[in-house]
Amino acid sequence: MKAQLRQITSKIHQATSAAPEIDRVFQETQKTPFTPRIAGTPVRHLEKLKIKIYKGNTDPRHFLTSFGICMNRYQFRSAEENDAIQCQLFVESLGGIALDWFSGLEANSINNYKELTMAFVKHFSMFIGQNTKNFELWQMAQRANENLRDFIHRFKTIVANCTINNEATLLYLQKGARIKTSFQSAIKHNSPQTLEDALHRANTYIVEEEEEAAHEQSYSAKQPERPKTDTYQPQSGYGRGYENRKKLHANAIQQPTNQWNNKWIRSE
Repeated sequence: MKAQLRQITSKIHQATSAAPEIDRVFQETQKTPFTPRIAGTPVRHLEKLKIKIYKGNTDPRHFLTSFGICMNRYQFRSAEENDAIQCQLFVESLGGIALDWFSGLEANSINNYKELTMAFVKHFSMFIGQNTKNFELWQMAQRANENLRDFIHRFKTIVANCTINNEATLLYLQKGARIKTSFQSAIKHNSPQTLEDALHRANTYIVEEEEEAAHEQSYSAKQPERPKTDTYQPQSGYGRGYENRKKLHANAIQQPTNQWNNKWIRSE
């Protein structure tokens, strides 16, 4: 009986001590950082967004791009409705750490979609990838057997992930291009003013390079194949003499010898 009473008392104590924690969790889940203007705007029945839930561990720019494309399909009655509904649907696309971040924002701190996205990008900017650093671009060089088209494509891919000024980009391009080529000489002696100008020039030299390669390939295909002939390779003087002596010796052995019966009979 006493044991049962102790168990009941323990359960009552646990429930009483857990009540403030449960109440705190409930209040946090009901809290919103939106102002009454955003939170009070009714959301009409809209098609469910077909984007992946953002969980706070990837590049936020990709999520913002997908979200903006989906929202452009909808027609809203006013700019205020568009702004408020974008905020509400944005939150519905968050999960995991990203949803915890939103719940921890200060109350009445978000009054429009721009403020929401700025706070979002600022918090998750650590996941904005800079896949290639500037020194990697400096180390880039056109390979010995790499054509100009492949080199320019590789160069543009690296530049897209770097944050450098226009002057440095042109310097990297001039340094990376293979020396003693028409393109490298052109940008060295007549430096372009912008990267767009340099890439436009590169297209011209790419066409010339590919036309020249196609012409050489066509010319080689039209040439008839020459028959292979056995070439005589003369030997050195000592070698020729040795071979001649060996042949003479062999012929002497093979030739038959005359058997002379030169017998002399002495007379009595």
